[in-house]
Amino acid sequence: MAFTDKDPAELAWELHRNYWRKGYGTEIGHTLLRLGFDLLGLRRIIADCNTLNKGSYGIMEKIGMRREAHFVKYYRGNSALNYEWCDKYLYAILQEDYFTK
Repeated sequence: MAFTDKDPAELAWELHRNYWRKGYGTEIGHTLLRLGFDLLGLRRIIADCNTLNKGSYGIMEKIGMRREAHFVKYYRGNSALNYEWCDKYLYAILQEDYFTK
């Protein structure tokens, strides 16, 4: 029995710049997938990020997630992005794919 009837579940992470490119994000991603699939029995897990965030979508790809969508001018960015309209990638992984990798 699954922990939740909500489908899909979403994961996210945020790391201070001092900890980028040290493998922590990948470790966090693997841990969240393991928690979601092994412990909670989820069927599908998703994550998204700005298309400019190569670090984040790189982690998603490393942990076995696949890009399923590219949303064009999906949301307005913050002050760091000059409040411009930004594109977003959506990634996902199914429990069956997680267990067969």
